Amino acid sequence: MTPLRLLALDLGAESGRAMVGNFDGSHLEIEEAHRFPNVPVRLGGTLYWDVLRLFGDIITGIRAARAQGEIATIGVDAWGRRFRSS
Repeated sequence: MTPLRLLALDLGAESGRAMVGNFDGSHLEIEEAHRFPNVPVRLGGTLYWDVLRLFGDIITGIRAARAQGEIATIGVDAWGRRFRSS
């Protein structure tokens, strides 16, 4: 069986990463394709995720994973927290 290549995008409060999983039917191996910081921006006294920067890093992660071979599927996990200025 040709291994199935899977891409997971994990967007966390402080960083994000693109992880490639290679599944051969019984065993899964995972490797990092791209890691990047998640730096918030302040707007009107509130911190927000910089969605344009994150989008660029997501595209970079997808391209890095694709450079290693065809990707069968992509999953995304995001965690966010509302920040309040004091």
